[in-house]
Amino acid sequence: VCTQNTPVYLGNGSNRVYITGTLGVGTDNPYSKVHVTNGDVEVETNGFGFVVKSPSGYRFRIKVDDTGKVITSSM
Repeated sequence: VCTQNTPVYLGNGSNRVYITGTLGVGTDNPYSKVHVTNGDVEVETNGFGFVVKSPSGYRFRIKVDDTGKVITSSM
């Protein structure tokens, strides 16, 4: 579900998806920009993770090693 009446673009050029507003997966009432309910969010490719930005603007990647230990690295 994409809230607001805004365009959703699915393209094949760079396999891009463009959504403005919020995106709900498994919910029609998303609380965040991306909200997933009743499921997992998976990052499959080794070496990738979630990127977050600090209040000062620094970017960090969060991922785990083979034992489940959380690893952060600056970007």
